[in-house]
Amino acid sequence: MTDELDLLLNKLYRRRNQGTKKSDLENMHRLSILLEHPEEHFPTVHVAGTNGKGSVATKIARGLQLTGAKVGLFTSPHLYEYAERISIDGVNISDTDLCRLLSFLFELCDSKGIPATFFEITTMLALKYFHEQAVGWAVIETGIGGRIDPTNIIAPQLSVITSVSLDHCDLLGNTVELIAEEKGGIIKPLTPIVIGPSVPRATIRSICLAKNAPCVEVTGNFPLYDDENNAVATACMNILNIEDRLIEKALRHRPACRMEIYSDKGPPAVIFDVAHNPEGLSKLFLAAAQLYPHKQMRVLCAMSDDKDISTCMTILAKHASAIHFTKADSPRACAPEYLLQTLQQSTPQSIPVEVNSDVESSMAHALQLATMNNEILIVCGTFFIMSQVHFRS
Repeated sequence: MTDELDLLLNKLYRRRNQGTKKSDLENMHRLSILLEHPEEHFPTVHVAGTNGKGSVATKIARGLQLTGAKVGLFTSPHLYEYAERISIDGVNISDTDLCRLLSFLFELCDSKGIPATFFEITTMLALKYFHEQAVGWAVIETGIGGRIDPTNIIAPQLSVITSVSLDHCDLLGNTVELIAEEKGGIIKPLTPIVIGPSVPRATIRSICLAKNAPCVEVTGNFPLYDDENNAVATACMNILNIEDRLIEKALRHRPACRMEIYSDKGPPAVIFDVAHNPEGLSKLFLAAAQLYPHKQMRVLCAMSDDKDISTCMTILAKHASAIHFTKADSPRACAPEYLLQTLQQSTPQSIPVEVNSDVESSMAHALQLATMNNEILIVCGTFFIMSQVHFRS
């Protein structure tokens, strides 16, 4: 990373806690007008959801790319570097373009008095870049929610809500119906929407009826998230008229750290998964148990403090043979001591636990003990430790 880009990203990261409870899209609309509406120059697919939205967005983008289209993909957060959030045909935005566009947007916001947040600037940067590069399609993943998410200035050809469960309750509401209503804010008049099997039907049907938006409901019981994501992505790609043979290829595509298994470096086998809420963790452990039915599961976990920690700890206690709590390098990181305290309050079981705020040494010790005890190691809980522990290919 260049010194200039480092300085610009540090400036951007300082805006992370700005406007987290904003109630409108005023900044985005002002920026869009000043930039002559870059989001209007290419067709889009808009993907929201509690879990699975990054995987579904990636699969759809791959499917569109296989048709010969030039496809932009906007996802978040990143694992290793900021540029991963913005890519075209699988190639991340260059440092040169990042420097140029960040400098331009900071100057624009300062000169016009627009207090744009981290995610607003990131979203507008992606939209401007995709316009400059003349993409044929862009697949846009929301950040949190949908109704007032900065990405919601687009007018997509297709909307998607992958799943709804309790997460970010302080921002979105404390019931799945309220959260579904917020995510349903991406539904546009006359625009088709695909919803996954765990999305509250009545809430979304009501919004679709009011907006005369065709709704495709994916049904079925999918114990494994990848199967559910594939079903949702397939429904989307069918609407986009992608050939079956290309859909089959696209479904094999999956982002890093989503049920990502490394078994050729061991023992032990290591599973990296960014499951960070109760539904995600439950499906992660179910998948791991199906793959390794006779193995005990050692867990390395860090969490953000805005999650349902108590329920997550109950799930860990049910499945883990031992747990290593560590701390992510994030302003929202939960102290590992608090995770231990909550675990002890959540279960009468006595589970071996190690607390170590140093991520690398915690990972090294977890790997050592998993090897000694012939266990699998599951690394989960947050995106923000993966760059330090993931076996990058």
